[in-house]
Amino acid sequence: MSFADGLEVSQEQDTVSGGDTVAQPITGVIPPIVTPLTDGGDVDSGSLRRLIDHVLAEGARGVFVLGSTGEGTSFTAAQRTRVIELAADHLDGRGQLLAGVLAPSTAQTAELIPGAVAAGADAVVAAAPFYVATHAAEVDRHYRRLAEVAGPVPLVAYDIPPRVHSKLGAQVVIGLAADGVIAAVKDSSGDLPGLRGLLTERENHGITGFTILTGAEPTADVATALGVDGIIPGLGNLTVSPFVTILDVVSGGDLKAAAAAQAKILDLMAVFDVGDRGRISDSSATTGGIKSALVMMGVIDSAAVAEPLSRLDDSETARIRDLLVAAGLLSPRGPAPARA
Repeated sequence: MSFADGLEVSQEQDTVSGGDTVAQPITGVIPPIVTPLTDGGDVDSGSLRRLIDHVLAEGARGVFVLGSTGEGTSFTAAQRTRVIELAADHLDGRGQLLAGVLAPSTAQTAELIPGAVAAGADAVVAAAPFYVATHAAEVDRHYRRLAEVAGPVPLVAYDIPPRVHSKLGAQVVIGLAADGVIAAVKDSSGDLPGLRGLLTERENHGITGFTILTGAEPTADVATALGVDGIIPGLGNLTVSPFVTILDVVSGGDLKAAAAAQAKILDLMAVFDVGDRGRISDSSATTGGIKSALVMMGVIDSAAVAEPLSRLDDSETARIRDLLVAAGLLSPRGPAPARA
């Protein structure tokens, strides 16, 4: 029996039509937003709407839901669908909606795509298979199968070695892009030489309509100078404007202004380092740090994270507050820090 035959959904049923989706190039600043939760663990629709408005007001071109920052792998299929539906309804054409379909295998990822598109996603974002070790040829086959399921809806490859434990090679990415399998790649590897090579290969092959996006905040200015088409920054949950500035000024050749914006980003990235790694995980520290900050900024109601992640404690929350004040994102006269 072939792999396609083994899927529970038939080939005739699992190719999505895309509905009203318009396949526009994926460019600009598109923050991978957190998924606001109630203290009881349910998706907080009101907070999600406010968060979307918050990032759009600063110049975001859209939002990316259910990525790593959005804790996408922590939710049930029903919760994932709910997040996409809420985001699509509230965006209402004001920006692009990228939705993560993150799962360990090709079959599991393919099963998520039709529901994501039906819920309103303009593009779906998929990582390489994880847990199992894969060969480059198997990763290539993975994305080609997902593209068959997605149909006309753009497929974005997500290169995130810290989570997948393998890197998407330039040869695989360029081959997929040249064949129209993927519309974009989000490179969160932080590998600048690799990114430079990918940009060079795109140019050498004359590939058009395929965008390269960086998800590495520490090198956003350098990546933009190298030629990336957009930035997908987790820190964009708090402030989008420095990333918008970088894209704007680099295109005009003002590298000094880009460096100044990058310096603001690097200072604010201390939010990710507040959580004590002796007590909590990297994921808890980064996602929890963003959520705690957003609570203090009045954007979301709770810093609750999906199980089994942990919240920041009171002393860590107080340090987040100090960082926000220093960055000009919170008034010094704001409320005293409380358990978010």
